[in-house]
Amino acid sequence: MALILETAAVVEPVTLNDVKNYLKIDHSFEDTLIASMITAARVQLETRLGRAFLRQLWSLYLDILPYDNIICLTVNPVISIEHVAEIDEVAVYQNVDVDDYVYDIKSDPAHLKIIRPLPKIYSEYSGLRVQFWAGYGPAASDVPAPIVQAILHLVAFWHENRGPIASGEIHQIPHVILDMIAPFKKIHI
Repeated sequence: MALILETAAVVEPVTLNDVKNYLKIDHSFEDTLIASMITAARVQLETRLGRAFLRQLWSLYLDILPYDNIICLTVNPVISIEHVAEIDEVAVYQNVDVDDYVYDIKSDPAHLKIIRPLPKIYSEYSGLRVQFWAGYGPAASDVPAPIVQAILHLVAFWHENRGPIASGEIHQIPHVILDMIAPFKKIHI
């Protein structure tokens, strides 16, 4: 199984100006550094939550179809299913007919179920691909306010505590930030 980001988000949930205002910075000496911190903070929090904050295209490659024919999509929220495809005898992915599967993108995690037998998958490695769009939407304004605030706080924390080690200790994400994103954490039942 492999999960690959095919198309990244084209904007960040917070702008460079948002962060500079938050940090009360009025110069441009650190713009490149702050911009990279914004991206790193978003990726760090997305990874921790198993979520995409902004619209992104993902491909999930499976070696075999699960025994119950249900495929869990591990990056949420899912906006839409682009396609399901299986590899053919000449190693080309062919789309599976949309009538051969159903999906539930409202659940968390979203999942897809194959409801009709698939033709032979011609590879034992990554023979099935599910491509889907995930995120809260394409615009920064689509991202929930607590997540935006958590990104601002994390960038501020990193800006104040340069480098991975300060005062002889490795810094973790502060608990106040983890508390901000806690409502968005997946609940496993």
